[in-house]
Amino acid sequence: MKKRLFTTIVLSTLTLPVCAQGVYIFADFERNKIEVDAVDASLDESDNGYGIGLGYTLTNYFALELAYRELMGIEEGVAYEDYTYTFNTDISALQASLLASYPLSDALSVYGRLGVGRIDVDSEIYENDWGDITRESDSESETKALFGIGGRYAITEQFGVRAEYSRFAEIEDTTISSLSLAVDYHF
Repeated sequence: MKKRLFTTIVLSTLTLPVCAQGVYIFADFERNKIEVDAVDASLDESDNGYGIGLGYTLTNYFALELAYRELMGIEEGVAYEDYTYTFNTDISALQASLLASYPLSDALSVYGRLGVGRIDVDSEIYENDWGDITRESDSESETKALFGIGGRYAITEQFGVRAEYSRFAEIEDTTISSLSLAVDYHF
């Protein structure tokens, strides 16, 4: 039994590089923007975010990606004598995408992104009015389509840098877009 287990582990380890062929990881730094244009409210906020993900190259022209993105945090507050009001919102997304790329040279390519993202919005309101403290929290999720366009420059065969503009489909009167710079590593 122990010999079989050892043989299985050794063979699995030896075949791992073959299985990892086409797999890559990436991390990005983003400048995200949220715009709300409703009848009773409007908002235009930008914030820095980050993303990490895993991709798989299907062919020279197509790849699949899964990513987690911490899009932004919005904090508003008012303080006056014995009254304090604070509103915090964190927005994140889990997304799956298909990338279609076209090589312009050996090192430079352009790509388009089409996918779907699960956007999570977590909000918390804190109010202190002369010692009367109120705290409320709310979480909402919405699944929306996303699209993007970008370019990639291969520094080496394994390392590359990317720049991309992406946008989620409109959620009621809200639009979320992102401009990102990323590094990737292909196994």
